[in-house]
Amino acid sequence: MVVPIHVQRPRFVPTFDTLFLNVKETDEATLTQTDHPLGWLLTVLQKENADKEAMQRALERAMSHLNMLDALEAEQSSRHSSICCY
Repeated sequence: MVVPIHVQRPRFVPTFDTLFLNVKETDEATLTQTDHPLGWLLTVLQKENADKEAMQRALERAMSHLNMLDALEAEQSSRHSSICCY
């Protein structure tokens, strides 16, 4: 017996909540509390209309944290290099 497709199983429709983040009004400490690279990049976005010096300070802080990622990645890859997946 052939069952029509629409009867076989209902279509999956994911549901989710949208997160609205007002970056320009969010405190810098909140954006960077987890030390995630995206948080540091968002602090640069906050300075979109700031003067040159404020933008430069934000970029320098963000880049100093982003540059640490290379060291962390190297450490993680050396730690996991002995892992084999079958």
